[in-house]
Amino acid sequence: MKILVVEDQIFLKSAINDILFGIKDVEVIYCLDYREAMLQFDKNQNLKEQIRLVISDLQFANGCKTFKVLELARINKIPSLVFSMYDSRIYIQEAIKHEVQGFVSKMEPAEELENAVKEILRGNQYFSKYILSILNVQSDRWTPKMLNLTKTETQLLHCFAEGLSFKQIVEKYKLNENTLRNHRRQMLIKNQCNFEQLLASYHAWPPELPFCESILLKSSQNQ
Repeated sequence: MKILVVEDQIFLKSAINDILFGIKDVEVIYCLDYREAMLQFDKNQNLKEQIRLVISDLQFANGCKTFKVLELARINKIPSLVFSMYDSRIYIQEAIKHEVQGFVSKMEPAEELENAVKEILRGNQYFSKYILSILNVQSDRWTPKMLNLTKTETQLLHCFAEGLSFKQIVEKYKLNENTLRNHRRQMLIKNQCNFEQLLASYHAWPPELPFCESILLKSSQNQ
């Protein structure tokens, strides 16, 4: 199998080679930019079928961002991993929206990249603990996802994410405390996560709030 590494820092080539050397039956192909990656994908169908993972970091390469490479991988149904020095929450969120299977910072120990590659090749996802901590997650076996929420739940979760307490939310929306607890329980059940993970997904996939609070109040009172 082949791994396509799209990386504009040539000096990292030998380091990445050393990290991936211990993974059995893997051949690494290097590209320096998005255009070269496209040529590799278009080279021939057999090569495309052999690529099992795309590792990318082109954030500062002549305006050609990593997300173009991630989109290329997504279109071709190839798992992708971001291996980057750039680790802001916004950047991680954007990578998640491009359906990346993993994210590891270049500031982390080398074994994190090796672990990520092995897990993704097994069909799993891998976000390092450091990356998850930026998204306010403490679990090492969970990935943020787009949430399934009603309009009422979205507004209430927004309040929780802003740090409002149960008492403050109850007073703000004139809700019964048990009603608020039921809303929160339903959010956890529908999205199969705990409350910490719910907040992390909220930060990773910020939902729009295209409705006014009066609509929320009316909706809450009717439930």
